[in-house]
Amino acid sequence: MMLFTKLFLAHLLGDFIFQSSKWVKDKEEKKVKSKYIYYHTLIHFALTLLILWDLKYWKIAIIIAISHYLIDLLKLYVTPSFKNKNLPFLIDQVLHIAVLYVCAYYGDFYTHTLALLQAIDVRLVTALVFVSFPTAILISKVLQGMSKYIEDDHESLPNA
Repeated sequence: MMLFTKLFLAHLLGDFIFQSSKWVKDKEEKKVKSKYIYYHTLIHFALTLLILWDLKYWKIAIIIAISHYLIDLLKLYVTPSFKNKNLPFLIDQVLHIAVLYVCAYYGDFYTHTLALLQAIDVRLVTALVFVSFPTAILISKVLQGMSKYIEDDHESLPNA
């Protein structure tokens, strides 16, 4: 589990701390011709090695760097075809995390995945889903009758 946590930390740092919006914009405009996609890939490689602090993981660092480059490049080319621009970003992140997971557990992938799935507390997941989505819909239905009391230039209910 510690290997995956370290790989995930390197990913978070590489994607969200050591990548400026200038880099992102340049990559979106120039795609494969942007120098920043290559810098970004090298940063992921270096961060992976630095955080793992063991050269025996050099193959994992290369796999992560190359897959990161390919996933990001694919995202750059397919994003314009999506109406919802957040969807390619979410897919991109899921693919990156999947690569990290496979790299961390490649020797024991099946057993670890099975144990992980069996450890899921279905009652807790059900409660979280209920509290998140159906409850929000329920609250909006209950408050729907009060919306006529909201003035156009006011943002809250009177006496709320």
